[in-house]
Amino acid sequence: LQTVCNDFVGIQKQQVPPYSAVRVNGQRMYKLARKGKAVEAPVREVRINSFSVLSYAEPELTVEINCGSGTYIRSLAHDLGQRLGCGAYLKHLTRTAIGSVTLDDALTLEQIEQQIAQGTIDKHMLSLERVLPYGIVGVAKEFVPAVMNGQIPSGQDIAYVKRACRAGERVMVKNGSDRVLAIARCLVTLDNDPPLSEAPVLKYERVLV
Repeated sequence: LQTVCNDFVGIQKQQVPPYSAVRVNGQRMYKLARKGKAVEAPVREVRINSFSVLSYAEPELTVEINCGSGTYIRSLAHDLGQRLGCGAYLKHLTRTAIGSVTLDDALTLEQIEQQIAQGTIDKHMLSLERVLPYGIVGVAKEFVPAVMNGQIPSGQDIAYVKRACRAGERVMVKNGSDRVLAIARCLVTLDNDPPLSEAPVLKYERVLV
């Protein structure tokens, strides 16, 4: 079983399941499926980092998968069954982590209600730096109003780079007091020695102030 699971590790072509939110000809696939309309499901590339067998008690197989975003685990279960020649479907799924956030960081609805009642919910709130694995770029104090107006910073407007990023990667744009002003994509590579040019270095995706 582990040998077959290992064959799925890496970049794979995966067919989107019928009951998904992906649009085909402008309509959600799950809506078309509920109407009994057959459509050709798109095929996408997904990344499987690891596919480990934890236990097998016939007929149930328990596995642990580390994968990239956009991976359909129920499709992976189906594909595994086809590869084994016996068929398979997903019976139970637990998401144990997304990025750096794990189940240890989670609270049940009852626990959330208790923490709110006790006034201690704030200590369970995760920072954006913890949740979003983006680079961090700080702009000069005098440029903060310009960010609020949507003006794109040049290299001269960058005060510091806390987490380096390459061109095309997302970053959090902050002010001097560590407040997140915007989410942007780097137009150039930014590291501890940002360029001093007048050319734009970021492109905003969302201004938060």
